[in-house]
Amino acid sequence: MGKKDIKKKLRDFIHGKPHGERRLGELYQPKTGLYKHREWRGIKDTMYYFNRIWLYNYGMMVYDIMRYGGPVLFAKGVWRYRWIGQTYLTVMHWYDRGFEGLRGPALRASAWHYRAMTNETIRQFMRMFAADANLHGGERNELWHRTPAHDETVAGAIFYPWRDVMDDVPLQMVPYFVTCHVNCHTVLNYIDAAQSIGLPGDPCPMCQAEAGLSILDDMPDYFPFLVTSNEACDGSVGTSILQD
Repeated sequence: MGKKDIKKKLRDFIHGKPHGERRLGELYQPKTGLYKHREWRGIKDTMYYFNRIWLYNYGMMVYDIMRYGGPVLFAKGVWRYRWIGQTYLTVMHWYDRGFEGLRGPALRASAWHYRAMTNETIRQFMRMFAADANLHGGERNELWHRTPAHDETVAGAIFYPWRDVMDDVPLQMVPYFVTCHVNCHTVLNYIDAAQSIGLPGDPCPMCQAEAGLSILDDMPDYFPFLVTSNEACDGSVGTSILQD
C-alpha cells in the first residue's frame, strides 16, 4: 500500500468518505436489508451520532413515556395493541435509514426533526391510551370525552379554539401511518385481515391496513366523535372502480 493510499484511508477515517465514495449499499448483508456494520461517518460525526442521536433519543423516548402517562399505561398499550410494540422498539433503526450518508449540519438538523416527530408520536399514542376504554375496563373516562378524533387529512387546527377543553388525536396517524414508515412489516397483518374477508387487493394498501385495524379490533376506543374528510387515496380507489 502506497503512501497516497495510507493518507486516503487516514483521511476517510478522520472525516468519513466524501460524497460519491460512500457506497451505502455495502453496509447491508446482500438481499436482506440487514446491516453488516454501522456507517462510519468520520470521528466527529460518528461520535455525534452515537451520543446525541442514539443515546440521547433512547433516553428521551423513555422520558416521554414517563411524562405522558407512565410505564404502566404504556405496558398496557403494548400488551393490547400489536402495532405499538412493533413500532416503538424499532424507532432508532428508522433513524438509521433516514440518516444514511448525512454529515455535518444536515445530520444535526435531521436529528432534531426526527426527534420532534418521535416526541409528538409518543404524546399522541399515550393520550390515546389514557383515554382508551379498552385499557380501562370499558370505562369511558373524562379524557375519553375530551379527546376528539379526526382523519389524518383533517387539520388539527380546527380544534384550536377549544384547546383548553379538548385535545385532538388523529385516528390513523399513529396506528398505521407512522407505523408503516417506521417498520413496514407492521401493517402486513392488517392488510391480510382486510383481504381475508374479501376486500380486493387493488385499493390503497394504507386504506386496507386501516380497515384491518378495525377488523382485528386493534384500534383504541378513545374518542366521542370523529371528524372525517375525503382521503388522498380516494382518487385511486375511484379509478379502480371505474376500471372494474
